[in-house]
Amino acid sequence: MSREHRRPRVPPGPLVSPRPDGYESQNVHRPKRSFGCAMTIVFVSYETPFSPCGGIAAVMGRLPAQVARLSGEATAVLSPLHHKLPKMAALEGIAVGEVRVPLDGNRPAVAVVRHDDPRDSVNNGARPSWYFLRCEDTRLFAGSPHPYAV
Repeated sequence: MSREHRRPRVPPGPLVSPRPDGYESQNVHRPKRSFGCAMTIVFVSYETPFSPCGGIAAVMGRLPAQVARLSGEATAVLSPLHHKLPKMAALEGIAVGEVRVPLDGNRPAVAVVRHDDPRDSVNNGARPSWYFLRCEDTRLFAGSPHPYAV
């Protein structure tokens, strides 16, 4: 790549903002890298530690909390509620919303259930929020003995 096509290096410190009248201000600061609002990083997974089948469940058991700890941003996990699995059936949660999803000419209700796992109090307070989708059509998310056995 030739020198003419390289981006100019921006010096450290405040940016200089030229004005039409020739005055240059040293008080213009670099823009922040964030969007200036709260952000939540959402992980969507078919497996969780509550519905394990393989390595994805193990990753989802650790990755969201570590991302929250390292980034300083909130994290959440969204997954189906596999109602025939013993670990999932034992979960306590609070319904926080409901949506209707078009399916085979019907619109079954899907509840959004939030579960606060007491085991997530580790990792320096970085805890993911767990959200599960519980469908009124019990044919869905009915794998047993693991989520993929449908």
